[in-house]
Amino acid sequence: MIHRIFSSLPTFKELSFRRDLNVLLADKHEGASSKQTRNGAGKSSMVEIIHFLTAGECGEDSIFRLPELVGHSFGMDFDLGGQRVLVERSGKTQSEVIVSADLANWNVTGQESLDGRHKLPIKEWDRLLGNLMFRFEDIGAAKTAYAPSFRSLFSYFARRMPGGFTEPHLHFVGGRPAAYQVGISFLLGLDWSIPQEWQVVRDKEQEIQKLRSALGEGDLAELVGKKAELRAQLASAGSAATKMRDRLGPVNTNS
Repeated sequence: MIHRIFSSLPTFKELSFRRDLNVLLADKHEGASSKQTRNGAGKSSMVEIIHFLTAGECGEDSIFRLPELVGHSFGMDFDLGGQRVLVERSGKTQSEVIVSADLANWNVTGQESLDGRHKLPIKEWDRLLGNLMFRFEDIGAAKTAYAPSFRSLFSYFARRMPGGFTEPHLHFVGGRPAAYQVGISFLLGLDWSIPQEWQVVRDKEQEIQKLRSALGEGDLAELVGKKAELRAQLASAGSAATKMRDRLGPVNTNS
């Protein structure tokens, strides 16, 4: 459960949550129609902050790298691994998080601790979240192609995709089938390795198709020739070999 979301930004309105259902709504002017709302209530921003604090990417185009925000930290007070945890992160130091919690039993590496506050590399925080929320250590989730990751699974619970939950099996548009087949299978307790292997087969089929096209008319044709040219060269080489054998004649083994 998330208890609150806060920031060092003076204009930020701290969000506090209660148990059960919490709803964040946009304000609406009196007399406005059902389609007229005053946006800017912070609905999308709240989702972005949650992702930011759960090891989400923070590239050059991230809102947390904007000049107005880069020097400020954002934080979340939430339940994790059976205890109440405080995590903070800023755009200025996006490669790490500050975690206030008892990490004694969490098998954490690469930490710097001071007065109960622990500085963790973002990759270590990602690994820790995956183990505590989805028990990756228990299932032995291998780091192979298309294996489930914390970020791919968590995105189902904090969706940024336009339309939100209108497409229950998607959390972003344009992904390969394995992106949602593996994730949904894992979350439902099914064998996620089956769709994972399917995608590996699809990839191999696509590579074979690309190679066939390249051999016919594509880039490789410029190096080894087109099909018709190769057939002509093969026939010419075969004819030359036959003539050479005729010239040599039968080998006389009697001396």
